[in-house]
Amino acid sequence: MAFRLFPGTGLLGFSGDNPWMPSPPSVRPIHKEDADTLALLAEDFERYLDHLVDGRHKNSRMTKDVFLRDGFGETPSFHGLLLEEDGSPIGYLLYCFGYNTDLASRTVQVIDLYIKSERQGKGFGRLLMRTLIPICKTAGVHAICTSVWNLNPSAKHFTRV
Repeated sequence: MAFRLFPGTGLLGFSGDNPWMPSPPSVRPIHKEDADTLALLAEDFERYLDHLVDGRHKNSRMTKDVFLRDGFGETPSFHGLLLEEDGSPIGYLLYCFGYNTDLASRTVQVIDLYIKSERQGKGFGRLLMRTLIPICKTAGVHAICTSVWNLNPSAKHFTRV
């Protein structure tokens, strides 16, 4: 048996099944079957953003049908990663490929990165970004682009760290 650090928890435990230790979070590509889950997470994200501006944020249009149409059609407009902890979804990252003529190279634009409010600040956003990096390298991407809403303090802090 070997020890391992559970990312985002600061806990050290034995590898393998251990009833006293939480399961480490897992990140995997999104699938068509995740459309309901993604729509619920996007709705949760929208409530978080809406709370930041006292109900003045526009409503999310990312429904199950939109995820199915734009994320899993013949030519997907975006790709994504789903973050799960103990089998429950706690966040996601959506991205799309692009190109930058100034760099003369492929790029990735992070469209959305959301971690449930109660799980933020535990390294899960970094885990999603670290999972994206090898995907980018395989695709020949030389830059990952992000944009942050200036009224979102969690996102502003994340991009500074």
